[in-house]
Amino acid sequence: ELITIFEPLAGHDYELHPMARAFLRDNLELAAKARNLPTAQSAFMRILQGRYASKALTLMLELGILERFIPETQKIKGRIQYDVYHTYTVDMHSINATAHLHELRALEPEAFMHVHDHAALLLAGLLHDIGKGHGRDHARTGAGIAYTIARRLDLRRESAELVRFLVL
Repeated sequence: ELITIFEPLAGHDYELHPMARAFLRDNLELAAKARNLPTAQSAFMRILQGRYASKALTLMLELGILERFIPETQKIKGRIQYDVYHTYTVDMHSINATAHLHELRALEPEAFMHVHDHAALLLAGLLHDIGKGHGRDHARTGAGIAYTIARRLDLRRESAELVRFLVL
């Protein structure tokens, strides 16, 4: 339920009650326990596909849930890129990528007519910089990390391979 609580937030423009926020902050160990639960895995994938996914993911990040549910995100949390291309920290840049994919799909639906695996595309968008903090070739490193995460989230092998390819 610690992960599923974010589903309505991702689907609608809802806020989370301050008492719920406090409860979540006080029970972060549950996010790590939820990592291998099928209900939490499928809930996370539904969160990614929600219209307000970036809002829900940002809240998960703020509360410390995202890096406990997907521990590989710890290396990119709050990470600053020192170049002219990155305005945001890597974690927010990654979350914003999912928001842009949702916006693009709404504005240009014909561009997505041939996308058969929206879940894999959104997960790849979220994880496209997951390899940062692991050395110079972050795309190659990130591709392997993204595949591992996709499989842990119980994506089919073909979908996980697509996530790997898109991150690479």
